[in-house]
Amino acid sequence: MKRKMWLAGALVALLWATPAKADNSIIVRSTLSLQALQTACNPVLLAPICTVVRVLGDPLGQLFLITTPLDVTGFAESRGNPLGLLDAEVDQLLNLVGPILVPASISATLMSDRASVPYGGTNVWNSYANQTASGIVEVQNAQSRSV
Repeated sequence: MKRKMWLAGALVALLWATPAKADNSIIVRSTLSLQALQTACNPVLLAPICTVVRVLGDPLGQLFLITTPLDVTGFAESRGNPLGLLDAEVDQLLNLVGPILVPASISATLMSDRASVPYGGTNVWNSYANQTASGIVEVQNAQSRSV
């Protein structure tokens, strides 16, 4: 009888336990300082809503990496915006470099004109300085304008 009670107790405990949740990493821009954001993430008498992992090197000190059990939408729409959020997005790993497939006939002509021309205070190949794409986006016009 004791064994059945023990098994029933273990079964209830397993069914009652909540599954572990992984925290979401979120990059946020906030009007708060690091110390103020850490305080807002851990309000007194309430469960912590986030953890500040680190500052992300923003010169204005507004960009932070935080973790939270909430999803981005629920986190960004916190009542009253206690974290001073200006923007939030999920921190995710992106692969921006893929295989570059340029046909051999095009790549041969892209850098075939190796005549030296002045460009940006140095000499470069003509085929580099006068690429078709730079003409489309008008790089030379942008570089000639004074700020």
